[in-house]
Amino acid sequence: MTQDDLAEKLFVSRQTVSNYETGKSNPDIDMLLKIAEVLDADVNVLIFGAPDPSGRSRDIRRLITAGAFLTAAAVLYLRLVPWARKLLMTVYISSPFLCLRFLLLPVLLLLAGWVFMQFAKVFMKARVLSGKWTAAVFYVTVFLVVLYFVSVLPFLIEDVHAALCYLAARRDPAISSFSSADVPHLFPEFIRNYSGLAVGRIYTLRSSFLLYILWIVGGIILWNGPAHRKKKELHAGPER
Repeated sequence: MTQDDLAEKLFVSRQTVSNYETGKSNPDIDMLLKIAEVLDADVNVLIFGAPDPSGRSRDIRRLITAGAFLTAAAVLYLRLVPWARKLLMTVYISSPFLCLRFLLLPVLLLLAGWVFMQFAKVFMKARVLSGKWTAAVFYVTVFLVVLYFVSVLPFLIEDVHAALCYLAARRDPAISSFSSADVPHLFPEFIRNYSGLAVGRIYTLRSSFLLYILWIVGGIILWNGPAHRKKKELHAGPER
């Protein structure tokens, strides 16, 4: 199709089409839709260029890998929870149950959110969001996720350490009695108090459906990433 042919179908001058091709001017949204209709093409292809097959293959590999990790983590969680509850009820050791609840479950939900969006990208053509506000949301989410794990880890480490000391004392015939006061602490008191308070507050929300949703939303936000990285990809699109 010549420039004259295209100009006639678009009801513009040949010079206008030439300016589009050379980059001297850019068509507006309505004109882009007309060009896509005339050329029988996807308007996204006109803006971003033809899709990169290697990029789709990479996205599929990422989805398969993340899906495998998600499945393995879910199976592990479901298998270990009954055992951890039994351990808690029989010998009063809470550390396995707490580690599953406060470490593995949040990681599982974050990964579920990430996998959901990767699936949507591969099969439903979901696109990442860009803009300054997405960067702010991303970094705030990263901060909150890191703050959560930093807050609960000292308590969980102390609890696991106490459980190991308790089991060692049970196996030692020379030790007739054992109490929590016999366990040496690994963290300063103010860290233990802060971590214990954080775990207590979160534990009261353990059955809250909203808490689970927030973790999944966090995984979706982490998938989207910061805006400036997406802007690079956006600018790189037409060159492909």
